Amino acid sequence: INQQAWQDLEAGRISAEQLRTRRFDLFFAAVGVTADAERFSATYLANMAGHSDLIEGAEEIVRRLAPHVGLVLITNGLKEVQRPRFARAPIASHFQEIVISEEVGAAKPAAAIFDETFRRLNRPDRAQVLIVGDSLTSDIRGGNDYGIDTCWYNPEKKQYQHDITSHYEIARLADLAGIVGV
Repeated sequence: INQQAWQDLEAGRISAEQLRTRRFDLFFAAVGVTADAERFSATYLANMAGHSDLIEGAEEIVRRLAPHVGLVLITNGLKEVQRPRFARAPIASHFQEIVISEEVGAAKPAAAIFDETFRRLNRPDRAQVLIVGDSLTSDIRGGNDYGIDTCWYNPEKKQYQHDITSHYEIARLADLAGIVGV
């Protein structure tokens, strides 16, 4: 249910505001529970915002890349989760920008979120940009459609289930160093 709600957001079928409660309304209905989805969502998001756990190898690769390349976070996550979560992360100071779809009014893979990101970065040469992401449908499709190189972070070595292909694929974040050349 949650995955479908996020796919609906990516496809523009629902807004971030609708996502907040829709996924819980659908879940509660599916399991036969009567609950206040709005209140539940607020508590859930507040708890998520309090955690900034990093993927294995994230801190090391960010520290290694930061002196050599500009780093930007582009997320479809909700602003009240992403802003405090990222602010607490030990890697936050290494990023030039954080671009949140809810604040921009467009979610990956839409070109509008990439337009805003490139505007904030003074329109870098697309040939010099690499998007790294774990979602084929938002990160990789969005990067491909926007004309930038893509790197699919695929630690579970899943098989492609879409017509979407990536320029690079990695199972470990440390492998980014070789792709970027640092």
